[in-house]
Amino acid sequence: MNGQRFGRTFGLMIALGIAGAAVLGCNSAKDDAHAEAVKEALPTLDKHESHLTQLDTKAQKADQKAEAQAARIAELEKQVAALKAREPAPAAPARSPELEAILKEIATELRDRPKVPPPDPEAALKYMRGVAEAFLTATLARNDQTMMASLTRAYKATIAGEHKEGTAEYFKALTAWCYGRSGGPKEEDKAVYQEWKITDEKVAPGGEEASFAGTLSGGQRKATFTLRVVKDKESGKFLLDLFGVKHGE
Repeated sequence: MNGQRFGRTFGLMIALGIAGAAVLGCNSAKDDAHAEAVKEALPTLDKHESHLTQLDTKAQKADQKAEAQAARIAELEKQVAALKAREPAPAAPARSPELEAILKEIATELRDRPKVPPPDPEAALKYMRGVAEAFLTATLARNDQTMMASLTRAYKATIAGEHKEGTAEYFKALTAWCYGRSGGPKEEDKAVYQEWKITDEKVAPGGEEASFAGTLSGGQRKATFTLRVVKDKESGKFLLDLFGVKHGE
C-alpha cells in the first residue's frame, strides 16, 4: 500500500514538472496557444491532486485499522495458546499439624466465650415506668415541650396527620394534642386533672416494650388512659408510641 501511494505521488510530481516545463517553454517561445492549453490543464491537475490526497488519506486510515486488527488477532492467538497450554492447578496441600492446633484453639476459645446475658425484663420495666411517670407528670403540668420530646418520631407524624414535619401547622397540631390530653386544646386552658395513677403494667418478653394503664382524676372528673413505651429503633431511646385518654370515666 505504501508503494502504491509513492507511485501516485511520484506520478503527480512528474505531471506537475511537465506542466511547469511546458509553461517555461511557452514563455521562451512565446507560444500563446500552447500556454493557454497548459493553463486550461492546470485546474484539472489541481483537481486530480486533491482527489489523490483524499485517496491517500483513506489508504492511511485503512492501513492503520488493518495493523490494529492484526495486532489484536495476534494477542488473541497468544491467549488461546496460553489457555491450551495451561495445566490443571495442583491440589491444595493438607493442613500442617501446627495449623490444625491453632484452629482447634480458636474453636475452643469461641465455644468457651461468655455469652451475652439475656435482657432483664424487670429492670427494663422499671426504666420504662420512669419514662411513663415523667410523661404523665408533664401531661398534667401541660408541658407540651416535654411531652413532644417523649414521643417517637413516627407517633408524632401520626398525630400531625397531613402536616409536614417542621412546619408551623405540624407543631400546632402537636401542641393542641398535648394540651387536649389534660384539658382544653389551647395554651390558656387549664388542666382538669391534677393526679395520675398507674393501675396496670405489662412488659414484653424482650424487655423493649411495656404498656401501662391507669386513671387521671381532678375534683369530680375522671379519665382512664393507656400508654405504651417502646425502644425506638431510630434513636435507641425509650419513648412513647401510644397515649390514649378516655374522658368522663
